[in-house]
Amino acid sequence: MVMSKPEQTIENPFAGWTTIEEAADMINRDRSVIRYWADIGKIACFPVGRKMSLVNIDEVKAYSATVRRKPGAGKRKS
Repeated sequence: MVMSKPEQTIENPFAGWTTIEEAADMINRDRSVIRYWADIGKIACFPVGRKMSLVNIDEVKAYSATVRRKPGAGKRKS
């Protein structure tokens, strides 16, 4: 009888984390706003490689709910 090792469940360390661009799309804000919040320390942001950074979407949504928008402000038209 051969006994196998029990399989370990490994949690995804990136669950709940997304790119700045995707977070901006999810909350209908411009990505520069998300980057600004990260730069001033309101949300955590971790660089991944040279051109991409990850933010926690729950943290972004929570902080976004506390910030008033300027009238007419929204996502930039590309």
